[in-house]
Amino acid sequence: MKQVTIYSAKSDVKAMAIKNLLADNTISFTEIDKRDTSYANLFGNIEISVDETDAEKAQSLIEELQFEE
Repeated sequence: MKQVTIYSAKSDVKAMAIKNLLADNTISFTEIDKRDTSYANLFGNIEISVDETDAEKAQSLIEELQFEE
């Protein structure tokens, strides 16, 4: 299956919330940490991807989460 990136964030907390949400709804995901550790994680993001068949459901679940900015 083709993987689709559904979320990208700098925050470990936001990424963990998304991963927990997906796991709770039995959606398999892949996490790729593209942050540059040489600069205290100031550059780059954590990307979360799912199979394209689960992308619509995952996006819908993420939209229901409310993060304070």
